[in-house]
Amino acid sequence: MRPAERDRDSFTLLSDTRVRLNGARYERYERRVRRAMTASGVERLAELLVDFEPEHEQLVLHRIELHRKGRVVDQTRSARVRLVAEESELERRMYNGGVTAFIVLSDVRVGDSIDLSYSVIGSAPILGGRYAGYFDLAGSDPVRQRHVEITGEAGRPELHGKVLGAKPTALTNQPIGPSWVDLQDIEPRPDEDRVPAAHQTPWLEVSEFGSWQEVAAWGAKLYPVLAPTREITEQAAALAGLSTDPEEVALRILRFVQDEVRYLAINNEGHALSPHPPRVVLTQRFGDCKDKTYLLLHLLKAQGIDAVPMLVHSGDGAYVMEHEPTPYAFDHVILRASIAGRPHYLDATYSQQGGTLETQVPPEFGYGLVLSPDTTALEALPTPTAPVPELHANTAVSVASDGSALLDVTTVFARRRADQMRDNLASESVKELAERYANFYQTEFPDVEVTTPLTLEDERLENRISIQEHYRVPKFWRDGERALYTESTDGYLKLPRVVRRTRPLGLSHPVWIKDDYRVMLPFRSGVEARHDVSEDDAFKFTRDIRNDGVHVNATFEYRSLANEVPLAKMSAHFEALQRARDWNVLGLGDEIVEQGAAVELEVAKAAPTSLKTFWIVGGVALVLLVWPAGRGLRGLRRRREFARRQRGGEGETAADATSATTRAVAETALIRQACSCGQSLATAPIAWTALRYQGAALHVARQECPHCGDSLRHYFNLTAEGSESAGDA
Repeated sequence: MRPAERDRDSFTLLSDTRVRLNGARYERYERRVRRAMTASGVERLAELLVDFEPEHEQLVLHRIELHRKGRVVDQTRSARVRLVAEESELERRMYNGGVTAFIVLSDVRVGDSIDLSYSVIGSAPILGGRYAGYFDLAGSDPVRQRHVEITGEAGRPELHGKVLGAKPTALTNQPIGPSWVDLQDIEPRPDEDRVPAAHQTPWLEVSEFGSWQEVAAWGAKLYPVLAPTREITEQAAALAGLSTDPEEVALRILRFVQDEVRYLAINNEGHALSPHPPRVVLTQRFGDCKDKTYLLLHLLKAQGIDAVPMLVHSGDGAYVMEHEPTPYAFDHVILRASIAGRPHYLDATYSQQGGTLETQVPPEFGYGLVLSPDTTALEALPTPTAPVPELHANTAVSVASDGSALLDVTTVFARRRADQMRDNLASESVKELAERYANFYQTEFPDVEVTTPLTLEDERLENRISIQEHYRVPKFWRDGERALYTESTDGYLKLPRVVRRTRPLGLSHPVWIKDDYRVMLPFRSGVEARHDVSEDDAFKFTRDIRNDGVHVNATFEYRSLANEVPLAKMSAHFEALQRARDWNVLGLGDEIVEQGAAVELEVAKAAPTSLKTFWIVGGVALVLLVWPAGRGLRGLRRRREFARRQRGGEGETAADATSATTRAVAETALIRQACSCGQSLATAPIAWTALRYQGAALHVARQECPHCGDSLRHYFNLTAEGSESAGDA
């Protein structure tokens, strides 16, 4: 047994792929030999999955053999085979017509090897007689041998090949050729989150397209400019109205396609790569990116506005430049319109987008391919710098002498954040939003009262949304203190799930967030002004604390500087993140000390004693404390609890479950959280399961980040709900 195979549930002895090309037809032969080493490995390998697309492919099963101690058991005829509609992307409103052959084997035991071979025979006439494809070279299991080979009849275009992603750590019998790869002893893919595209699991990309110009000329034929129909002409004229300004007309047409033609992808019936006719899309009022872009193209053309489709990749960004010329380097299409001699990049699927053509956020796809016979290379998309923070929260806290407080919160969403909020509001009323926000504050202030209903102002042309909230808190102090921390920046300061890394860390970029606090107290404070900065090459976090007597003002600001952190700088990055997390808090204390009494407070070593200030008011001393490292006075229970929460421990395990009254309250506590990739989880569905841990009934909330796909879970103790146990944790 090889070192990488030890302590594994299973491993692969052979993964062999051979493709034979003949005109537009192809035959892909696959053979996979895998060995089960544990009971869980048996569970995985005894159920085989084979995907194909029956609309243009045929599946042929050759052999299914089970090898056990030198004996071969043929299960080709006895295995149970069931065809299941794949449709794994229904939640993204995508229907591709794929089918999975679900193969169930009998009497599989630990130590058995399963040998499966099959062929998928099909055709891809839409590629114009050329072939393009990609093949994974590594996975979650060790692989002793991985072989890929592609052959074709004489006279075919030259086949180009390139290995993308992280280079496989394997011994190679011979150099990688354009039509074949042979690797040995491939180590399993590390289970790491937030990995940049350039360091993903390696794959082989092959293509018979010789240049980007050939790909562009091929793609241009999929989007021919058709003669205008009556429906298209009338719709374009109605949208333009009496306006003669081409930018205004283009904006009206763009918003119509974005907002009133819903996204729905039906990629069968020969439309995996080609769009449906624009007249059909207009009539049915739905389509995918190809359909909506094609409709937008013809509506603009009907008003004399020049435009052309552009292929992009939604996640690879600048890494598209590393691809060989192939249609499969892209997964999305937008429009490049030319108005008054200036290019504008329009995404027809970007619903609820704000701004004018000049000010709206351009699609962040790095590079794209204009579909024109004249195109010879990829084109860079603009990446303008944001002029203002995309999220700016202003919180005013007025604390009365009786310990109550008024909270007035104004949050301004701009640019991308305004677009995201506007998209959320398309499916959620302002009343529902107000209830969610109030529930969120109730998790911190159980007796919070809404004094004035939430108000929302959407200035769409300026692409700015302002939300104002007003609350009263009868009991502001908790155990003589109150910690105010910033939810909006907290998500970007979290460590990744895996910190012992072998690959770089991907970051959301660009990001600019700002939080301002203005706290008015019923006494003068002696808080020391501070300016704290934690930064590296990837981000910069600042905390400024100012004091003019009865007002304590604090500003927290986070700005990203890069989209990834290299391995060599990972340790320094994590240290900078931890410093920022420690500073991402404003701690306030309302300690009552008897007049004339000599009282000593245990001060944390990290907190200078100069920050411990007493102000005598009416026979008592009120203490206002701001601790620079987020740790504060170790002798106070609440601060230890707060510091633990800032480290992200609460709710992450069953032993440290978060208390909440109901699921609604728990979900409210999750809505403003961010994934470790920095993206909001507000729209991520929450799946609940019940379990028992050491005799206590708990509930687990599971979410999947819509941006990076990372799976997150949070444990809750729901005190006001009954629960059904799903077993012990």
